[in-house]
Amino acid sequence: MFNLTKIVLMFLLLVSCDSSSSLYTEEPDQSLSSVLTTETLRLELDINSEKIETLQDIEASFALTNISDVALSYGFNSGCQSGFTVKQNGTLILDSRNKFVCTGALTQLNLEPGENKEYQISTASIGDNKDLKKGIYQLAAFLLENHSQAIGTSFEIK
Repeated sequence: MFNLTKIVLMFLLLVSCDSSSSLYTEEPDQSLSSVLTTETLRLELDINSEKIETLQDIEASFALTNISDVALSYGFNSGCQSGFTVKQNGTLILDSRNKFVCTGALTQLNLEPGENKEYQISTASIGDNKDLKKGIYQLAAFLLENHSQAIGTSFEIK
């Protein structure tokens, strides 16, 4: 039984390392999605946009699943619980924390074991419809207040 536990833990470690190592590469992710597993959470990021030509075309979903055996609780200093960034070659193009206004109310996210929470990412309302230059862009999503690791995926403008 002890050896089986070691094997399962090694597998989880390898899967987690494999997912995180591909998060911020300069190569475009053809699937436009990414998965990252931590000790307590499974994070998923999927770009839902059919075609991205301008900054306002980015639509994605960011999901968290509690994979631990205990309830998880995260507190936030505002009504916003998640955020995202868009970068090209390490240069910040958009940071949602600087574009969206959040309510001043304290909020909390509670996830029971096996429960998930999905956040929608949309840049449609940012008011900056600038064309994106050719190249590879990185979209990263995260819980605010530094509660979790960022997850990212890439897309390419041709």
